[in-house]
Amino acid sequence: MARFGWHATRKLRQYRRRKPHLKNKEVETLGYAIVLDEQLAGGIGLTIDGHKAEIGYWLAKPWWGQGIMTAVVREWTKYIFKKFRLQRVEAKVFPLNRASTRVLQKNSFHFEGRLVKN
Repeated sequence: MARFGWHATRKLRQYRRRKPHLKNKEVETLGYAIVLDEQLAGGIGLTIDGHKAEIGYWLAKPWWGQGIMTAVVREWTKYIFKKFRLQRVEAKVFPLNRASTRVLQKNSFHFEGRLVKN
């Protein structure tokens, strides 16, 4: 896992530029591609709404189980808290996606509830 550490975030390539100025009630979205071995391996993004943000991520199957997404989410969360001065970051995970749930647990996210009919 050490080979992914913070270096994984240096491999993130932005695929949507940040809007220069947001107007009231406007939501900001930002996304990055995760590139490993010169191949698209996944993506991570966020939607900012005021003082809080929601993150989402995916990783291609050949890179599962190597600790990559755990490292990327760790560095991504640190970066967005600092850059956007957020007070809260949240993520929604499908109930059967145990791997994504584990990524969040390893990064100190806390389970707050289950969305019904969402």
